[in-house]
Amino acid sequence: MPIVTKEHLEARRRQIIEAAVECFIERGFKKTSMRDIFRTAKLSSGAVYNYFSSKDKIVEAIAQMSQKQNLEIINSAAKDENPLMGVAKVYFSIVKDPDCIRSLGMTLELFVESKKNAQIEKSLRKNISASIDKLTEFVKSEQDKRNINYELDAETVAQTLLMLFLGLQTFLFINMKVDIDNFSSVFAAILNGKFTLKSNEEIYKEEK
Repeated sequence: MPIVTKEHLEARRRQIIEAAVECFIERGFKKTSMRDIFRTAKLSSGAVYNYFSSKDKIVEAIAQMSQKQNLEIINSAAKDENPLMGVAKVYFSIVKDPDCIRSLGMTLELFVESKKNAQIEKSLRKNISASIDKLTEFVKSEQDKRNINYELDAETVAQTLLMLFLGLQTFLFINMKVDIDNFSSVFAAILNGKFTLKSNEEIYKEEK
């Protein structure tokens, strides 16, 4: 009996996930059946069910894969002089890829579905929370260096940054005209304290 390697199992699992993503993008989550996923993956029902018992379990795997990719993006910027701007630069380059924006339709639909499906909500929350936790670490590090106002709540700053990213994706998804390079410049101005003509010290004194 042939030995099935770990690499083979992982490749087959990824094949199923990618087929499901394609189906969700093309047909929508609710209209996609497991049979559609079998057909797109070019696998038998038994082969797919060996890995996933339902669409919900596939969504959980998609969220895990997305979480891993997001953390890789964030970690790749760890050695940058300004880690948060490093994350933003990578992110802004990714959203220029049409496939990234195309897949957002699936994400938005899953957000809606999560209000009726506790398992999907749990998967999405776990994915987003992992990104926020990692960004929060970077924010705290920059606060220690006095590059970000240390009086601000670090987690809320991280949430705000993630909301800006998600908002940009949503604008691009509905074909709103957005100059990503200009968006990046404005983001950098906010992050580097150059959004207002007043210095941070002047603002701080006025608030006192």
